[in-house]
Amino acid sequence: MYTEPRVRVVGRARRGHSNWEGGALLRLGGGSIERSASVPFLLAPGVYLARHVRRNQSGAGWSFQASWSHATYKGFPTSLGNANPIHPHNDRLALGAGWYQ
Repeated sequence: MYTEPRVRVVGRARRGHSNWEGGALLRLGGGSIERSASVPFLLAPGVYLARHVRRNQSGAGWSFQASWSHATYKGFPTSLGNANPIHPHNDRLALGAGWYQ
């Protein structure tokens, strides 16, 4: 399970108008590993850019988004024969499109 709060840094439009926006994001997540007492945790700061194309005054229209984050995973069980915990890292690029009414 995860959440990804975003903070808009640039961009704002009047109601019903198209706009660009960009800002910071922080993905936080937690999970479970079957047959293990470990609870893995994800911490991934990043940035996003979005283009909202409004079609009418109510704000309906397309939204195109791109985001990048650098994830650190913690809470994995120790590796075989090693007393040190595993802390893998990865980068994530996500692209998306959506229709809002």
